Amino acid sequence: MSARFLVRALAVLSGAAMVGVGGVLLLGSLALGQLVGLAVWLAAAVVVHDGVWVPTVTAAAKVGPRVWSRIWRALHGASRPS
Repeated sequence: MSARFLVRALAVLSGAAMVGVGGVLLLGSLALGQLVGLAVWLAAAVVVHDGVWVPTVTAAAKVGPRVWSRIWRALHGASRPS
């Protein structure tokens, strides 16, 4: 085994342990209604992220350079900054 593998394995195991401790503490400190509310909020966050933000940023990344290039040429003539 290489040192790189050992470091990665240690990182994965420590991360999993921290998630486990956080889950136990979360379950122990919140009531059932709060846990349901948290689950709904997290699900909505995933839907908004994947359904709104990702397509918006992807579209802006594709269209943005062409739009800004045209705006720059309209404002400053044919020359572009170097």
